[in-house]
Amino acid sequence: MIVRLLADLRRLDRPLTRRAASWTSPWARQVLPAVKTAAEGSKLWWGTAVLMAATGRRTQRYAAAAGLLSMVTAQVLSNAVQAAVRAAQAAQADDPA
Repeated sequence: MIVRLLADLRRLDRPLTRRAASWTSPWARQVLPAVKTAAEGSKLWWGTAVLMAATGRRTQRYAAAAGLLSMVTAQVLSNAVQAAVRAAQAAQADDPA
């Protein structure tokens, strides 16, 4: 069931991706890379959550808090994994065997 759902999502995503990639609007070519950069750096999501928390009802504030908690958790876990991998690589590099 999940495999089929993912296949359906991919099938629906392809035409949308092609359409977005074919935009010739100067506005889209200028704004979309900035939005992408902000989204990858979490700034877009933090800003959205702050806006939801400041202007939303209780459910929007709850969703904003849950989203921020999810981002923080993901960052902490990924940093912990990265630190463990680096420590293992450093130990392996120091091992003369």
